[in-house]
Amino acid sequence: MKKPFKVDPSTVRSKEQMRATEKAAKHGCAWCLPDAIQGSAIIAEFSLVVVRKNAYPKPGRDMYLIIPKRHIRMQELAPKEMEEIFKARYWLIKELSLRGGGIIHRFGDRALNASSLPDDHYFESIVVPHGTEPVAETLFKDRSPEKENARKERLK
Repeated sequence: MKKPFKVDPSTVRSKEQMRATEKAAKHGCAWCLPDAIQGSAIIAEFSLVVVRKNAYPKPGRDMYLIIPKRHIRMQELAPKEMEEIFKARYWLIKELSLRGGGIIHRFGDRALNASSLPDDHYFESIVVPHGTEPVAETLFKDRSPEKENARKERLK
């Protein structure tokens, strides 16, 4: 069993996600939970990494996860794992015909990366906006009249 971690409620978006995060915290790792209690379903499996659909996406977007099978920090990834993460990213974008989005690499101190999970099992988030509202992680612009006017004012 991995070392339990403290849950930061400010990084959790729903009661359901809070329950899942608390379960992961007791186990010590969200990505090492047995599949029977893992909320994010596997959509592809490679030899060294898995691709999951995030069970707790933020509004206005789909979110996917690329996770090494080995419980490892980013700076401990082997070159083969890094290569496979890139291949999994390519597979996800091509196979699901994703039109655009962003890739988040979180690392280090949770106070500096807003993750609800500790940085002892590296993962990437692939964020795909629906195109219906701003999605900060992908720089999908807020096109509301207020923001458009603020941009015009900045240029004056």
